[in-house]
Parts: sequence; C-alpha cells; structure tokens
Amino acid sequence: EHPYALPALRRFLQKTEWGVGGAASFLLLQEGDENTVLLIQSLLSDPQPKVRLQAALVLAMWGVGGEAFLILQEGYSKADRITKEKILEALGKTADKKSISFLVERLQEGEPTLRLIAAAALLQCLYH
Repeated sequence: EHPYALPALRRFLQKTEWGVGGAASFLLLQEGDENTVLLIQSLLSDPQPKVRLQAALVLAMWGVGGEAFLILQEGYSKADRITKEKILEALGKTADKKSISFLVERLQEGEPTLRLIAAAALLQCLYH
C-alpha cells in the first residue's frame, strides 16, 4: 500500500527484461499480500505495451489468468523468440481453456522449440 509501489513496479517492468523482471516480481508476489496481485493486475491496462505484457507474464506464471491471457496473445506476434517461449509457457501455467485455439495455431510455428512449448502448454490447458 506504499504510495510509490505502483510507479516503482511500472518503471521496473518497463525497463527490465523478463528474467530480472520476472524474478523480482515473483519475489514481490511471494513476500507481498493479496494487494500485490491487485497491484500487478492494475498494470494490465498500462498505456505501455511492454509493461502490460510483463505484468501479464508475471500474473500468468504465478497462475493467475483472467485478462492476462488476452494480453499475452496480443503481444505474441510482436515478441522476440525468447519472449514467445515465455508467453507460451505462461499460457500453459494458467491452464485457461480459452487459450486452446491460440495454442493449437502455434503448433504450426516454423520454429520447432515454439511448437514443442505450445504442445506442452496445450496439454496443460487440456488436462489441468
């Protein structure tokens, strides 16, 4: 509930890449209270696409779906390969049935690694 928490988290997600940002955000979720998830969820409507995507990744990796899956799907086409891998992995962690058609489409990717991660994520969505 600190007044600088949201701006600090926003700046951090905007300026860091997934590895560092993800680790720090996980730590924040582990050490924080129920307001921490709400804080990160508020960043899903941030005007900066990178902040929205990073927040959606953090929430999805934590297992919180909701509107995060839409942001992940929207960000996929513009993402680099490593971020695409993280997006597919995150969609699997949410195990949201709404991601099934998106993941099935990803089975046609040209990159074998992306197809493999999409298949694993699809299995998580189907059998969770």
